[in-house]
Amino acid sequence: MRASVLPILPAAAALIAQTRPDFSGVWQLNKEKSNVDVSTTWMRIQQSTPEFTVNLRAMHGGQEENQTMRFGQEESSNSMHGAPMKSHAAWDGNTLVITPIAMFGTKPLRMTDRWSLGDDGKTLTFVERHQFDSEPEGARHS
Repeated sequence: MRASVLPILPAAAALIAQTRPDFSGVWQLNKEKSNVDVSTTWMRIQQSTPEFTVNLRAMHGGQEENQTMRFGQEESSNSMHGAPMKSHAAWDGNTLVITPIAMFGTKPLRMTDRWSLGDDGKTLTFVERHQFDSEPEGARHS
């Protein structure tokens, strides 16, 4: 009996992995429903297993930031506004949770980002909690 069940387990795991939301696409900021810096105009996400790439464009000078992260336990290295940043990305159900720490000199900026897709697949909700050094925690959403 066990021999007949084992071949099904990898297939079941593959089906579960396929049900994760795909954030791929170009996302425009809805300024009326957001409390983020209005200089952010769009975000492009390319997602494939085991990694995803985020391109963020800000209006001030048309400056872009690119970040590539890997899902799972592996740490990703990027930068945020020129500061070195390490992050982890993992799934919490259908929500992608990213926990980056950017170092501005000796002061850490700790964040927890939660990304989720609306039921229609056309709305990306991004909620970020952040704390810079010993300052009080803050939050923003888009």
